[in-house]
Amino acid sequence: MSMLSAVEPGDDGADRAWWRRQSRFALALLLLLPLSLLWRSVVGLEVFVPFSAATFPPFNAELTAEQRAAIAEHANMDVTEIPVTFLPELQFVRDELAAGRLPHWNPHARFGAALLATSVVGLMYPPNWLGFLATDPAHGLAITAYLALVIAGGLMFGFLRARNLSPMVALFGAIAFAYCGFCSANLHFYQRLHAVVWLPGALWALTRMQQRSARSRRVAGSGLALCLAMSWLAGFPAFAAPATLVAAAYALCLCVEQARANGAAAARTFALSAGVFAGLGLLLAAVQLLPMFAFFPESNRDPNPTRDSTAGQAFDPMGFLGYLLPDAFGSPAHSGQPPYAYSLLAWSLFSRRSWDTGIAFQPNYNFIEYTQYPGALVLLLAIAGALGSRSRGWRWGLILTLAALWTLACAGPWTAAINDLPFVRSVPPMRFMGPASVLVAVLAALGTERAALTRARAAALAGLAVVLAAACMITRIAFSTLTPTTWLLREAPHLIEHYKARFPNATPELVQGFFGEHTASSYGLLRDNLTYGATAFALAAVWFALWALWARGERVARGLRLVALLATLAELLTLAWPLTRGRPNVPLISPALDLLRRERVARADEGGFAVIRGTATADTLPRALPPCLLVPERIRDVHAYTFVDARSHRLFSTLYGPDHMIRGYWPSAFPDDERLTRPLFDLLGVRYALSTDEPLRFGGKEIGLEPPPAGRFFVYERPGALPRAFIVPDVHELADEDAVIAAMTAPTLQPRAAVLVTTDVAPALHGHSGQAGAEQRAVRVLEDIPTALTLQVQAGSPGFLVVSDALMRGWTAEVNGVAVPIVRGNLFMRVLPIGSDSTEVRFTYVTPRLALGAAVSSAALLVLLGLTLLPRTRRRYGADMVPELLP
Repeated sequence: MSMLSAVEPGDDGADRAWWRRQSRFALALLLLLPLSLLWRSVVGLEVFVPFSAATFPPFNAELTAEQRAAIAEHANMDVTEIPVTFLPELQFVRDELAAGRLPHWNPHARFGAALLATSVVGLMYPPNWLGFLATDPAHGLAITAYLALVIAGGLMFGFLRARNLSPMVALFGAIAFAYCGFCSANLHFYQRLHAVVWLPGALWALTRMQQRSARSRRVAGSGLALCLAMSWLAGFPAFAAPATLVAAAYALCLCVEQARANGAAAARTFALSAGVFAGLGLLLAAVQLLPMFAFFPESNRDPNPTRDSTAGQAFDPMGFLGYLLPDAFGSPAHSGQPPYAYSLLAWSLFSRRSWDTGIAFQPNYNFIEYTQYPGALVLLLAIAGALGSRSRGWRWGLILTLAALWTLACAGPWTAAINDLPFVRSVPPMRFMGPASVLVAVLAALGTERAALTRARAAALAGLAVVLAAACMITRIAFSTLTPTTWLLREAPHLIEHYKARFPNATPELVQGFFGEHTASSYGLLRDNLTYGATAFALAAVWFALWALWARGERVARGLRLVALLATLAELLTLAWPLTRGRPNVPLISPALDLLRRERVARADEGGFAVIRGTATADTLPRALPPCLLVPERIRDVHAYTFVDARSHRLFSTLYGPDHMIRGYWPSAFPDDERLTRPLFDLLGVRYALSTDEPLRFGGKEIGLEPPPAGRFFVYERPGALPRAFIVPDVHELADEDAVIAAMTAPTLQPRAAVLVTTDVAPALHGHSGQAGAEQRAVRVLEDIPTALTLQVQAGSPGFLVVSDALMRGWTAEVNGVAVPIVRGNLFMRVLPIGSDSTEVRFTYVTPRLALGAAVSSAALLVLLGLTLLPRTRRRYGADMVPELLP
């Protein structure tokens, strides 16, 4: 017998022992395989980040040319949020936990942002706790990446074994999922991947629930609850939602099977049990879900996207080419790849249009979103599994669910009614592609069974593989007759016609100028992918031909399955390796950052200050000292990319226009013009403006810094910046928020003279009045931690305390120990009336509904433990095992 045979054992005890040893071997392999990709990061020799933040100024100016080239090589800039957003937030979380505080709030992202409630950090997700305990959060990411691959492979193996597939077949399916393109591309993106890897566990639990009764069913139900809870706690609801839909669809398939095998009553019992445990799983996640649902309606993310927003975030059908070729449109694994915005192939094939106007969208291709490559053998075996045998009734459920995921992901106008449903509307369409990789792997595992891969079917698949290989090679040869320039000339008329409504002034000369030198890299990448596809499918054709000719006995079949397993493993690990490597740990050194650190300490009594970025060039991305890197430094960053309140970003979209905002809510670097001198920035506490390469005329007084070895970096001090908290003598009542925004962005704003309020909140300040001279009262910060701000207000004329922090649900205030309501002023800031006496004001924040969510989760956990540990009830079927529904 081979180490991993492919036939079920007999009743002999020795056979069963050997069968268990095979499963143990497979599980041990799944535990060790991730180290082949991650061992250097896991042991701390490298940091597990897709690119180094030292890529950006001012840090890159401190590096030699060789160092800059080393950190740029194979950098995966797709995962932009990890090094410059999530790692700083994770460091902030780690520091807060080390100080004994639960990090509810991040006061340094713009004007303050809920942290726990957004779910992005995954604070309530148990596997992330290992990362929070790590000395370096980047090392923690390597640990959570390792766990993701182990969870993905282990749970898929368990599910396939529960479906009576042999250890070798189950191992094949586990590898096909854990190391597919989707998982490899998203491995750095810990929230996204962890929201999907628990799905096979939910399918496994549902399978066991169908097969068992009494206490055994309750144990499996507990597994279902835990898997669903983990998926929702992971921090990426946009993947957790479709994963939950897949589990629900599978449960429905099992209900149908149960009804056919044991009658309607048994099906109802199973459905009720599955519903109860699934509900308990969602309740287990209530500690995260309830705060999240309370936060998002008042955040800057629109919970009700427009039809065009939905259509624009759809998965373009061109992306299905990713099932055949690994990275034809662009990949971070190739250092010479074109930027995605200049991928000629993506522009040529992209077909998304507005549902309302029919105007073509620009390509939204991104390697992480579009990578689906499962491997040549996996793809063809998935087709065999889809064709399958009639005995696998639940197979049709998988096929229909996969088709539904693809349809929802593509979000054509015909799906508008479905996409308008509340549960679906909040999920960007392309996110439905994530769980599809699970179903493809399951179908591929089914495709290795004799019932699915008959000799005739293997021969047909060999023919299909030959056709695909020939198509790739013929296209490759035809493509080689062109040069990059002639390819661009041939595509130009199509591009002009397709995008004429969006770019009415496009000409062949403009098209050629736009793509320019990037055409050659697009050309080379497509040519290399066609060569790869021709080779991969040709080898797959050989494998299927051998199966059709020789796989008559089980011994030969086992050998061919082993070849398929090893070939798939080699292919997927080879493709994953460039995407999952760690990077050298380059320290972030900069005199500019040292200056900001010193100033933070010096101005602690004022509550710190805010920083912006200006630009004298057309480049509007806030590249100078990337946003969020100042968060762990406890310095407020106006450009921080995160979930914030729903109002403050409107100031910048009004002052600079909506086109200046990235995704509608993230302010770009501000142009170097007189608007940088507006009183608005004084009100926001902006003391420093940063710029790279080009000096600013309107940034303020330049602070001389020691010139770095390469390049320049500019820091400007704005003399008029107000402290974080101050007193004003008056209140100006305006009609609505639009009027407040107009007044705040005007050159005539006098932030020290009055606070601006709308008519709907003005009554809260009636009965309070200020006096001239109130603005002279000093306000000193006594305590400044993320969830509490204590201020000492000097005695003087009555007035109104203004704190330039965002007011969101969860904030409360006390004046001299007495609770008082907080009023929203200056669009988003916190305002309190203050008497003439010396006053102590304390603001505190607790995440809304966190206590309720914790109570609900605790109750659900107790119920789950009770259901699992209760003594067995009377067996309905007279035995612990329900009769098998599979032959």
